[in-house]
Amino acid sequence: MLKDEKIINAIKEGRNQEIVHSLYKTVLPDVKRFIQKNGGNNEQAEDMFQEAIVTLIMNVKAGRFKEGNSIAAYMKAIVRNKWYDLFKAKLKEEEAVQQIYENEKIKEQKISEEQIKTVQKLLDSLDKQCQKLLRFSVFEGHSYAQVAELTQMASEAVVKTSMYRCRKKLKTKAQSIPGLLKRLEF
Repeated sequence: MLKDEKIINAIKEGRNQEIVHSLYKTVLPDVKRFIQKNGGNNEQAEDMFQEAIVTLIMNVKAGRFKEGNSIAAYMKAIVRNKWYDLFKAKLKEEEAVQQIYENEKIKEQKISEEQIKTVQKLLDSLDKQCQKLLRFSVFEGHSYAQVAELTQMASEAVVKTSMYRCRKKLKTKAQSIPGLLKRLEF
């Protein structure tokens, strides 16, 4: 185990390999405990530790490390700050994703409500018989035979012919309203 003074001198002289082994023994166990305690794993702890070594070396060489400070405490502070920064960034990212999701959900609901109102107005403009036929077949999913039975029509063929006419009326009305088909697109 090297003393802090020797570690600083080794960094200044460019003998970084010498200090890395010593720091791995003395500081890494504490870093691992901190990261694991705060939701991380060993791999993340080692990454943070390596970043702390690089930061320490750069700060010593740039004269930003005050001699007399504990290197172990300094590195732990670097790790703690980087970990919290990473955590804050991840939290902000999750909040941003959640906000986008909620905005899209609201947008979809607004579009769906508008589309439903538009279709309802169109259907209301049809005669009662067409409204019944379209409701039973399109919205409730009944077969032509079931629709014939529900509406007491003579046969499936009569239902098909009536449905064709109702759809044609609906299409004509929809085309007569400018921009309606655009509003109904999904």
